[in-house]
Amino acid sequence: MAIYEFRAQEILGIFDESLRFVQELRPSSLLVFKVKKDESYFVFKIGSSELSFDLEHITQEALALKRLQGVPGVPGFQQSYGARGEYCGALLKEFFQGQTLAQLRKGLNEIGLQRKVEEAVRAIHNKGFANLDLSISNVALSPDKKDFCLIDLGTVIHRDNVHNHTFEDLKSTDLRELQDLGY
Repeated sequence: MAIYEFRAQEILGIFDESLRFVQELRPSSLLVFKVKKDESYFVFKIGSSELSFDLEHITQEALALKRLQGVPGVPGFQQSYGARGEYCGALLKEFFQGQTLAQLRKGLNEIGLQRKVEEAVRAIHNKGFANLDLSISNVALSPDKKDFCLIDLGTVIHRDNVHNHTFEDLKSTDLRELQDLGY
């Protein structure tokens, strides 16, 4: 096992000894790993105690995933972990096998998923969440290009935490970002 893999496994063990490191996922201010538990794959996000952004990211995403269970395109929530040592907390969620729009270099219209993603975004808005950070790095497509996943919901804001006009502005921004993903 390489030194990085050993250190990653050591960090995972702080939270849950049943998790096995598979690989690091995309660059982020958080540690983001693909992990294996039993025979299934998951995403494990870990925040540093030094950055208040990390705690907010982990907390907001966990809240959103819990409340958005069953919404198409939203990964299933598995578990939250509180602070441990130098880490402010962590999150375990379903792993989605696929590639981001950035990796594919194609827009949603070209693939034919624009309408399906828009329906999911509107369902998320109806459940009270906005500020989805819909970028080419945060939307992944399945290998057959028939399904999608919003892979990072760490910036979401619930309507109870902002004024109504701000929430409406955030929803509008999400829809503009979604149109930009169409190319």
